Amino acid sequence: MRPKKNKRKLLIAITIGVVVSFIIFSTLGNYNKKLQEQNQLINSLKNTASSALNKTTSDPDMIKIVVAKKPLASGTKLTKETLDLKEFKITGLPPGHIKNIDSIIGFTLNKNINENDPITTPLLKELQTKTLEIPQGLRAITIPIEYIQGFASYINIGSKLDIVAASKESAEHQGKLIVQNVKIISFEKGEVPSSVEGQKPIETITGITIELPAIQTQKLVEAMVKGKLQLVTRNTHDNEVIKVADKPKPKIESLSRNAELPINFNPPAIPNSMLPPINGKNIGDLPLPATPKKASKPPQKVELIQANVKSDVTFND
Repeated sequence: MRPKKNKRKLLIAITIGVVVSFIIFSTLGNYNKKLQEQNQLINSLKNTASSALNKTTSDPDMIKIVVAKKPLASGTKLTKETLDLKEFKITGLPPGHIKNIDSIIGFTLNKNINENDPITTPLLKELQTKTLEIPQGLRAITIPIEYIQGFASYINIGSKLDIVAASKESAEHQGKLIVQNVKIISFEKGEVPSSVEGQKPIETITGITIELPAIQTQKLVEAMVKGKLQLVTRNTHDNEVIKVADKPKPKIESLSRNAELPINFNPPAIPNSMLPPINGKNIGDLPLPATPKKASKPPQKVELIQANVKSDVTFND
């Protein structure tokens, strides 16, 4: 009987030992976890204090700008791994420098650069100014979006248009066909603030640039001054231009000051009774002006010397 009792006691002791060991290890694990969390919190506070100290002790004449973390070849797409921030003196900042790494992620270099070289806007392919090639005899003009009445979503770059006057103030120009068969060559874009706080500005179209014959630019600008314009899309293969007759200008019958009169033009005689009196007398009662006498020339004298005798000879007309 005793051996059985001893075995039972031994099993109970082993079970209790296992349970106690589990509890101890579990407690130690939780303690270590809490200890690690405390260490992480302490390190975080140290880093925050260090960065704050660096900000207060940094040189106010220095500023951090984006540089290349390593040598980069032309055509490289920029990533966070290829870029870094480095302090430069404010007085020695390169033109077109960039302060924010995230603002140029995905942009393409157009030139080879070395390690720690500043990244500037002239080095980025996407930020280069595009030159617009305009064919001979054509012009490019941008119409602000506020001058356009209705802008359909299906209008794209390359769409061909007719432009019609949509002025409500001038009935004479309303519905008048201004230009025909012009092509959109670009959209001008801008940003407007978002109505939702914290969201990025919304990109929007601020104008359209069209290509048209030089002779039609003045007509288009005059129509813009008078009111809004309506865009009418046409088939991209339709190049027909409809001839529109201008309204005839009214003729002015009266002669202008510089008008030429006929050679034998005789103005009609006006009766004396219709002429206004002068100094209380009628025109017919006034004496006629005296005929001016022709001025006579003075006689001309010539000295004549003959046989040592001098004499004067007078000549009259």
